[in-house]
Amino acid sequence: MFSLFLQISVDIDKSYRVLWCSFGELSTKKILADVNKQKIIQEEGKRCLNELLIDKSPHNFMKLSNEFARNTDLMDPTICTLNDALPNLLISQAMLGKTAFTLAKENKTEKTASP
Repeated sequence: MFSLFLQISVDIDKSYRVLWCSFGELSTKKILADVNKQKIIQEEGKRCLNELLIDKSPHNFMKLSNEFARNTDLMDPTICTLNDALPNLLISQAMLGKTAFTLAKENKTEKTASP
């Protein structure tokens, strides 16, 4: 299992809101039992963490979160499709689950969340 846990505080302007949508559950047992997948996750996690420490902006956090999910091949196809359908939003996926999330300025959340 993972031996390293880091918590990073990122100051986000209070005008940001987290928008999320769940598409169901995802079994983590198979992923966490795969030693090769663990290595990929750890290497990609370190890369993203180092880049986040350089630029702690909300935009960079979302970009790196998306890259992590894609580069580790953990992003669910439904969320990949959502990314492709909404190219103006940086959308990522909660690990490990089928939940998409993004950050949006408060004045844009009503427009963004509308069908």
